[in-house]
Amino acid sequence: MPIREKFRKKIIKDLADKVYNKILSLDEGTEISISEIVREIYKEQGYKFICLKSGYGWVWTKDNGVTFSIKDFDQFEILNIVKNKLQGQVILDFSKHEGLDEGLPHNLDFIIRKNKI
Repeated sequence: MPIREKFRKKIIKDLADKVYNKILSLDEGTEISISEIVREIYKEQGYKFICLKSGYGWVWTKDNGVTFSIKDFDQFEILNIVKNKLQGQVILDFSKHEGLDEGLPHNLDFIIRKNKI
């Protein structure tokens, strides 16, 4: 596996773990999206978000020059990892988007519902 891909996979895994923990810490009924949570996580760590042209991805940078970038397809992966980890604990309720032709799933807001089982 190329070094760049290995590094990307680590960033995705670490970020998915942080998103998972953030969702578990939120109150039931909270309405948020995966992309909002990702932005919050980086902001809490002192990173500044830089918006690039569509298709170039998302970039965060810090004073010492440390920069992370992820693409939209990386956020699909984060969403899938998080949904699998949350099974049986929390439901991400996307029902208000049912039947609508909207945006990318990681940009759609959901309501956090605690599993009653």
